[in-house]
Amino acid sequence: MTRPTVAEINLSAIRKNLKKIKSLSKVSLIYPVVKANAYGHGYKEVVKEIENLVNGLSVATTEEALEIRRITNKSILCMEGPYDKKEFDLLIKNKIDLVIHSKRQIEFIEPIDRFPKEIKVWIKVDTGMNRLGFKEEEIIDEKMNAGLRAYLDKKKGKETDDKEENGNGKNGKASKLS
Repeated sequence: MTRPTVAEINLSAIRKNLKKIKSLSKVSLIYPVVKANAYGHGYKEVVKEIENLVNGLSVATTEEALEIRRITNKSILCMEGPYDKKEFDLLIKNKIDLVIHSKRQIEFIEPIDRFPKEIKVWIKVDTGMNRLGFKEEEIIDEKMNAGLRAYLDKKKGKETDDKEENGNGKNGKASKLS
């Protein structure tokens, strides 16, 4: 004989719990994870219930980010980042923040002349789980840092052509951050 399993979703309890978290951490940014259909709770219902209490929402994939974008203008963080250039372009077009966890993803950013100011790029560091993220030795890698510096320069609104002015244009390194 099997026992029936019932999951009862109480949206007011989710809201109450979120308010408690905010009261305990007044200066922290709150980006609840609503991936996988809000872990089976129903992302549409959950997002509508909590969006006015949070700084943004986190999802795993581009597909999830696009679904959430259809129902809210809140900041959305795509935690796996773009898989390929096509996904990168979709995330940028839909104003979705990205997580960068590989050198390949940095290459998507490098050719952009001006990076949209409203989009944040988060850097994922592997702190020991050995799944996604940059390893310590990669973080100090010159090519990777050049790509990140180029992004930061673009984020500040600098022209990428100022490399010559800083004496860095011919060797391919990005200009020094001030």
